[in-house]
Amino acid sequence: MNQFKEIAGEDVILAHRLMKNSIGVSEYMLFTKSFSEIKDLNPLGPIEERKEKYDGIGSVDCSVFYPDPDLYQLEIAKKKSWFGNKLALLKYFMKSKSKSKLEQKYNLIGS
Repeated sequence: MNQFKEIAGEDVILAHRLMKNSIGVSEYMLFTKSFSEIKDLNPLGPIEERKEKYDGIGSVDCSVFYPDPDLYQLEIAKKKSWFGNKLALLKYFMKSKSKSKLEQKYNLIGS
């Protein structure tokens, strides 16, 4: 019979809940406060500090890095106003990348 260890507990629940966060863009890196205390995130670039709220857990301090500066601006604009959000969306999609540009950016094109 195969032996395996079950992963369970509060940390596993938190990790699962963090995947269901309030960030509205598709490309980002989310770090917990615990992680950012042991690893310097400054070399990544601009970092957004935010709190995610979950039933049964409460508020979780997080740091978020957006690799694409346009996505960062889009996320920030959503917090400002309805109009700011729509304007940021329009700007983002006007500059949106084609599939081939995304493949090149992430080195997904086969050799």
